[in-house]
Amino acid sequence: MIVTILDPGNTIFKMKEMLFILTFLLGLLEFKNFLNWYILISSFSFSLMFPLMWLFFGYVFNFNFSLEYGLMYLKAFVFFLLINVTLDTRIDFSKLFVATTFLLIPITTFLYFFIGEFKSVEMVFLDFKETFVISKRAFGGFVFDPVIFYKTSPLLIFGLSYLCQINRFKYLIFNAILIILCLFTLVISGTRANMMASVVILFYFFYKNYFTKNKAIKILFWLSSALCFIVFLIPFLGTYVFDTYEQSNQAKLNIINDYFYLWSNNIYSIPFGQGLGGGFNTIERGMSYMVEPTYFEIIRMFGVIGGAVILLFLVLPLFLFSISKSSNLYTKYQYLLIAYILYLLIEIPSNPLLLSSTGMLIMVVVYSTSIKVYLTRHLKKQITS
Repeated sequence: MIVTILDPGNTIFKMKEMLFILTFLLGLLEFKNFLNWYILISSFSFSLMFPLMWLFFGYVFNFNFSLEYGLMYLKAFVFFLLINVTLDTRIDFSKLFVATTFLLIPITTFLYFFIGEFKSVEMVFLDFKETFVISKRAFGGFVFDPVIFYKTSPLLIFGLSYLCQINRFKYLIFNAILIILCLFTLVISGTRANMMASVVILFYFFYKNYFTKNKAIKILFWLSSALCFIVFLIPFLGTYVFDTYEQSNQAKLNIINDYFYLWSNNIYSIPFGQGLGGGFNTIERGMSYMVEPTYFEIIRMFGVIGGAVILLFLVLPLFLFSISKSSNLYTKYQYLLIAYILYLLIEIPSNPLLLSSTGMLIMVVVYSTSIKVYLTRHLKKQITS
């Protein structure tokens, strides 16, 4: 977890693949105690057979096929095999994951305040562009200079969600400090997705923790929220978030137009996509093999058929949570559910944070936790019976 989150480009420690193999092999020592044949067969089908099939399609269809990119995506899928060694109910992998995301706070804060002290950041972080990006961003009248976008900073919404759950407030001062530091790190990332997800998390838990017990207060809260949304939030979003003339938004809209141009001229690629390793021409960047709009990328590479498989893969943990509300663990892990929903709806659409080792690490954590919650509910039903 530490290496994958702190070194997403595998350029600092260069240990990602080695630690993946060690984790998998050492996990097999306890695997027999938590063996689940259904999960084993399903994970191998999704992590190996599925991407290999679309890698073959990429080679056969040959849309500017690149074996290097094809194998890169294949390696990302293989990371999901770790689900088989994270079924040990004695270990809270979700909590370990959250604790690891907090490591992003001191690193990003240090870069923000001391980056000017280094004449050559490359000497310190080697090829740092694969790990974090330092730039200047402007949204309407707001200017962020500098912004420190650590490539895995969106994962910090899981940590923020964990801190905002009401049972964390027994350590009020420490908890408040951590929340402020999380928010600071997410804001100086300069990405609207991080900021929007943070606001939604704060809004949701503020409502859940303080306005759900009294019906009159609940109604007043929603009326006030609706009024603020109409009067303040809609104009704010239109000016600073969804401004079509803003450079970043313009680039994304141009890329989306490139997708529709591709499909209109290659209608036969819609069912199965271009395959893994396929590239397409964009106005902004020329020949591209990895672009930010993840869901468009899924359809481009896997088509409607393969995209439906990935969609099922994404929503299955939500289904397991939804049918496990009677479980004692449902409330405990609700923070993970909320953060995961925001990850799917806000973070992934504009960031390549799914078809990567980072994305698959999140899926392993979410799957292992949702399975744990579901099994607890299942056992509870058996005991009641």
